Amino acid sequence: MRPVGRVQAVRDRDFVIDRPVVPDIVVSFDAVRDVADDLVVLSAAASDVDYLPGVTAPGGNPGQAEIRNGMEVDGSDREQIGWVKARYPDALLVARRLERDIYVPYDAIQSVTSNGVVLTVPAAEVDYQGWAYPPLSES
Repeated sequence: MRPVGRVQAVRDRDFVIDRPVVPDIVVSFDAVRDVADDLVVLSAAASDVDYLPGVTAPGGNPGQAEIRNGMEVDGSDREQIGWVKARYPDALLVARRLERDIYVPYDAIQSVTSNGVVLTVPAAEVDYQGWAYPPLSES
């Protein structure tokens, strides 16, 4: 059994899991299989926790917890930019065909659907956003 993270806060219907490498998530009590001592066992493997029904990002970033590697990333004009290569605490690493990878901050995400991620800027403007490098941490 692999740990997902630490329970950061317990609320009325759900709790926040603090994860060290990927973004924190909010998990519904319905996803809990068992509680023993200081251990909460979820109804999915650690690698599948983001895909449990009702899992969301605590900061309100649209669908941040539902973003998976390999998802298509489109501009606000619905033109394809690339695909999700990796998730980091402050940004997505987006791979692009014949272009340099970019680090898209979560606040630049307009929506997340079953088909992919839609950004707040058109595809043609992505190279002018300063996303060539990961964002500096605010800590």
